[in-house]
Amino acid sequence: MRHLARLLMLRSVEASRRLRYALERERFKIWVVAIVGGVIWLGVTAGLVGGLRSLGIYPGFKELVVSYLVGMFFFVVMVMLFFSSAIVSYGALFSGTEVPFLLTSAVPVSDTYLYRLFFAFIFSGWAVMVMGLPVIAAYGMDNRFGWKFYVGAACVFPPFLALVAALGGAAALLLARFLGRYRRSVIGILVMLAALAAVYAAMRWPSAIRPGRGYAEEWMFRILGWFSFARSPWYPSTWAMKAVEAAAQNDWAAYSLYMYALAAGAAAALSGGRVLAELFYGRAYEVSATASARGMARFSRGLWFFCRLAAFGDRRRAAFFYKDTVSFLRDPLQWGQAAVFLGLILIYFLGIKRFGREDLFKGWRVVTASLSYLSVALTMSTFTTRFSFPLVSMELRVPWGIIGGGGARKRW
Repeated sequence: MRHLARLLMLRSVEASRRLRYALERERFKIWVVAIVGGVIWLGVTAGLVGGLRSLGIYPGFKELVVSYLVGMFFFVVMVMLFFSSAIVSYGALFSGTEVPFLLTSAVPVSDTYLYRLFFAFIFSGWAVMVMGLPVIAAYGMDNRFGWKFYVGAACVFPPFLALVAALGGAAALLLARFLGRYRRSVIGILVMLAALAAVYAAMRWPSAIRPGRGYAEEWMFRILGWFSFARSPWYPSTWAMKAVEAAAQNDWAAYSLYMYALAAGAAAALSGGRVLAELFYGRAYEVSATASARGMARFSRGLWFFCRLAAFGDRRRAAFFYKDTVSFLRDPLQWGQAAVFLGLILIYFLGIKRFGREDLFKGWRVVTASLSYLSVALTMSTFTTRFSFPLVSMELRVPWGIIGGGGARKRW
């Protein structure tokens, strides 16, 4: 742990230097990102508060739906964070010039694993915090809770995120060790299983209520019953949900119990990850490095041919296509972000067709509209923070004023 503390200290010094440089040279961009992000965050919060308050006109309906929505929120966050942390951890543990240097130095393998896992946790955790805090804030504002609720609910996220991120990192390590040579096949199988699960869920999803019958209470309870799997006591998401509900009820004894469960689970997951790193990290890195070299050697020839076709034979333009495509495929962070972006767009389009159904219960329309509003807001924030600003920062090294004035490159 001594080596881990020193590595994190050195990284914090580097981060502070970068922050000072950004404050001195990139103030305009920081202000733009802060203002746009703040407006989006406040807009999402206001929309959620309005959606929750609109459910208050139906006695007994609001409390039930809100309870299930909070449970589903933490469950979805847990699943998304597990896969995103596994993807980000794979890139952090098995790519970059720093990893082979640390593995061949005197730093223990377990400390190297935790050091690289820390960056995956920071990268994937901050987005969950940004998405989760508006939900908690809207829940508290709708019920007019005191400041203790907001502090207690915010404290739930760090151990919850650490637990799920540690499980995702351990899964990435085991995947690289035992299935590293067949990772493309594994990814293909997982995509096919996810598609089959989506088709099955779409077939099982009940259609709208038959015209002329209005809102059927038993139908609504049947719908909510389908989501009862997300409230299993074995899930960390259930512990986080119960902790938030305990904070809302000022039951601090139950809150402490669930917080202890989250903290103990996070400590156990990190300790288990250290043991797995001591056993498998070195061999997993070797397998991942050799598999990447062989796979890219076979793939590069076909990719270059495709880029030449896409560029209509222009070698200069094809070189740009090839460079961007290879950078995208080699970085799990980028295609993970693209997957999140496309998933949010899919959620929006799946909800469009339900707006025109006149026989739907009004409360269900409000829920669907709120989910679509949230998906659009998250899509805008994802596109802005993950694509637009990095593109301006890395690809166009000219002042923003020239870009806005219509300046263009001579060659593309």
